[in-house]
Amino acid sequence: MNPQEGIWSLVKRDIGNLAAADLGQITRAVKRRLKQIQYRPDLVDGCLTSTGLITDDWPTSRIQAEAVASSVSRQ
Repeated sequence: MNPQEGIWSLVKRDIGNLAAADLGQITRAVKRRLKQIQYRPDLVDGCLTSTGLITDDWPTSRIQAEAVASSVSRQ
């Protein structure tokens, strides 16, 4: 599975029962859900992890990721 398949699965799960009046309403619902997912790194990490693309030394949380980024920038 590709990471984007996991993201789209989350989006479709949220808007699955939407009775949209027009295409614009569907577009807004999809964009809103993608924006919500963007601010949930745990969901994105879960989609990446399910692909097997994450290595063992990959930071498992935002705090660890920020610590890694700051240590790399100091070098």
